[in-house]
Amino acid sequence: MGEKMINGVNRHTLGNLLRSIRETKNFTQSDVKRLVGISEATLRRIENGENLPSLATIESLTNAYKVDILKIYTNLRAINAYEVFYEKLDDLIINNDVHKLQEVHSSFNKFIKENSEEYFDLKEQEQYKLVLKGLETYFRDRSNVKEANEYYLKALKLRFEAYDLKNYMKYDYNHIELKALYILALNYCDEEKYHESNEILEFIADLEIGEIAKCFSSEKYKLLIKALLNISYNYFCLNELDKSLIYADRGLEKCLDIKSYYLMYALFYRKATALLKLGKEKSEYLPYYQKSFMLLEIQGPEELLVKYKQITKTRYGIDL
Repeated sequence: MGEKMINGVNRHTLGNLLRSIRETKNFTQSDVKRLVGISEATLRRIENGENLPSLATIESLTNAYKVDILKIYTNLRAINAYEVFYEKLDDLIINNDVHKLQEVHSSFNKFIKENSEEYFDLKEQEQYKLVLKGLETYFRDRSNVKEANEYYLKALKLRFEAYDLKNYMKYDYNHIELKALYILALNYCDEEKYHESNEILEFIADLEIGEIAKCFSSEKYKLLIKALLNISYNYFCLNELDKSLIYADRGLEKCLDIKSYYLMYALFYRKATALLKLGKEKSEYLPYYQKSFMLLEIQGPEELLVKYKQITKTRYGIDL
């Protein structure tokens, strides 16, 4: 039987941390081999995030570095638990899936019950539940926007008692609070407050870019792409077409960055329509409508393709 391995933590995060500790101690990989007997190739794979270390290796490195690596690992494992539920929350916001919401609510409650306060403090537990309740309220009836917003504001006020949405930029948000703010910005659109929505979405998009730079997450990228699409749409509604075009292009760039087709059909459509309304030549905007429809033909759903084509023909006189 092989050595027992460390599990439940991001390999790259742990590897980067172990490399940082080694370099802080001014040890080369060759020094570590001499001190604890671990081969340079094995250490290289661990530090590159290719392999997780065994418990025996963790103990050896702890002795060599004079640092409690097992305690650091435990802390990282807690962070990893947070990230799992953060990504589930991002997925709910992206996909508006009421069935998934019920599953997340159930799994979160079970997780908290089994792990007590080991991972989430009581305030964050309550914030998470309030955001889920807001989403549930909205998914159940889309006209319940104001009622849903009250849950998001309650989540924000748990940590910021005098929270004022008008002064949103002055606060230092945790992940759950940032998602509550994101949803509030989206819901501004229902009241046709497009400028207010975009101010917050642009603020969040800049923060998300910073977070993605620190830790890659496909869900973070998807949320960022959705935010850029929302900003583009809002500027279109405000007839600020140059800005609508800029944000559609930014969204398309992010899709290419991660080699994803996520919402690309909608971004192509936004770009095409902005170019059309700006009075550009047919040869400039038509290819983007064609790309949008081609992606919908491949990805579906068919009813969305039919809807897009009908709108394009009725509003813009383009029959494809």
